[in-house]
Amino acid sequence: MATSSLQLANLLTNMRMPPGVNPLVVNLPTPPQRSGALAPNNALGSAVRFADNMAPGPESMVISNGYVYTGLANGFVVEIMPNSTVRRLRRMSLNSCGKQNAPEGACGRPLGVREYRGYLIVADAYHGIIAINPVDGSFQRLVDTTMKVRGKPIGGFINDLVIGKDGSIYFTSSSTKYTRKDYLKVILEAETSGRVLVYNARFPGPVKVRELVTNLNFPNGLQLAKDEEYLLIAEGARARIHKAYIDRKSPKYRKIEVFANNLPGFPDNIRPSPRGGYWVGLSSVRFDSMPSVLDKYGDQPKVRAALMALPTEVVMQQSPKYGLVVELNDKGQIIRSLHDPQGALYTAVSEVQEEKGILYIGSYNRKFVGKLKVSELPPVIKPDDGGSSGGINDQLEAFLNQIRERMNSMGLFQVREVVIALVKTLVQVKLDALKAQAKAAELAKEVQRLQAIIDSGGSDATTTAAPGPVTTTQQAQETTTTSQPATTTTAGATTTAGGGGQGTTAGGSSGTTAAQGTTQSPTTANPGTTAAAGTTAAAGTTAAAGTTAAAGTTAAAGTTAAAGTTAAAGTTAAAGTTAAAGTTAAAGTTAAAGGTTGSPTEAPTTATP
Repeated sequence: MATSSLQLANLLTNMRMPPGVNPLVVNLPTPPQRSGALAPNNALGSAVRFADNMAPGPESMVISNGYVYTGLANGFVVEIMPNSTVRRLRRMSLNSCGKQNAPEGACGRPLGVREYRGYLIVADAYHGIIAINPVDGSFQRLVDTTMKVRGKPIGGFINDLVIGKDGSIYFTSSSTKYTRKDYLKVILEAETSGRVLVYNARFPGPVKVRELVTNLNFPNGLQLAKDEEYLLIAEGARARIHKAYIDRKSPKYRKIEVFANNLPGFPDNIRPSPRGGYWVGLSSVRFDSMPSVLDKYGDQPKVRAALMALPTEVVMQQSPKYGLVVELNDKGQIIRSLHDPQGALYTAVSEVQEEKGILYIGSYNRKFVGKLKVSELPPVIKPDDGGSSGGINDQLEAFLNQIRERMNSMGLFQVREVVIALVKTLVQVKLDALKAQAKAAELAKEVQRLQAIIDSGGSDATTTAAPGPVTTTQQAQETTTTSQPATTTTAGATTTAGGGGQGTTAGGSSGTTAAQGTTQSPTTANPGTTAAAGTTAAAGTTAAAGTTAAAGTTAAAGTTAAAGTTAAAGTTAAAGTTAAAGTTAAAGTTAAAGGTTGSPTEAPTTATP
């Protein structure tokens, strides 16, 4: 009988903390729903198996004219020909490789693979960065895992890599505490010893490796922008991707911001798509209906510590059996997803490569490379404003999580700077919200205007002058438009009293008639003025004696209509407009308001991991 998650949690809570384990509290955002661009399909489950049972654990790939170069779980880097023939190129093995009870590292574990100037550049978790000649299998070791960078060994969990135009090799060390075979412990403990490092043979000194980004929880896939302004970094156990600006010419140089947050799974490798975005493989999924282990036990470090003492197979039973790939646009928004809802073909995807209309799919726990025709994929879905993964709420939540995690290690000055940055961000969010409300109000007015034209039969031509942008701070002084000279302005005190029909608020002098349904703001209307049914006179409007406003007419704030003026049905007079005596405005005519001034915009800043 299966043990429920709650029963398991209660059981594990009473277990003792393993020595040397110090799990952190993790507060992931609420997992996304399976809707929109994440609506379920079976595209991933319909992939064709290529080199089936001949390629165990193809983590990462280089594709060239149908040939696949990949690293396997047995330690070999191989070439898979279009006819599925596998040719072994190199294995970085020790003497114990192949012997009974030999450790995983004995045979090596090639993970990330890239091509550079005809060579395969391989990130082997245990043996470092290796350059392999694909013709004869000869190799050169560029980086050894025993090298120390800032006092810490690189360690046995080198993961992915990407190569710049100048030959710099950026690579991830997913942990300096655990090796690749203990990858699950990195996730459960949520430890942040992961780093992004960079190798360049031209660096001075004996060690050619530099530290680029630190304090990451399971950094995994990497991808450079096309212009190499920034580097994308998958932080696997936090379900997000960072953008680190590395170009010295960039105004954001050395800054890091969240590129994609609250992903529907733990991101593995990132590879470019021909549409300007990125394919991202997910090693494990997380939805609101099927949360991950970290979603369920993120705030229960003792439970996760106990899970670390259990066999990997037992812990993995807590993970959903579901395969998923997402395509992101250049803003980090999900625009397409490929699913295997039953986990029939894939339960984890390491990498997706697209070449000549074909997707090549790699997985660390499958014995084949998957292939899909791009023409048969679900269509790209345009994301809503704010995106499914890059919205301000998600970014703010990620920012707050970073503050919580690192508060103890931050000095008073750093805390002060973070709080200032947070307040500025919140103010900007409020300003943006006010702008959005103002735009919505403009749209509502436009709908009302069009409805008035429809109600009046739409027989008269419509003249529209577009209003300027709406201010979010203080209404700018309006410009008065005068149609003719000899304007008459009737003075009078503003009142809020006056007769009106049912549901009417009428402001005006004695003798004013406001028809049923009419709303008038505090207005001075001279005796004898008649406002027909449905008319709205805005605050501060003065209608001179004898003026007749036909049904459906709206007079905006500050408008003065002189004596004898007739406004036909459906006419809208915008704020600040003055109509002279004797002027007649045809039905449906609109006079726009004067220009207004918008508020300044300041981009928020994001804390560096």
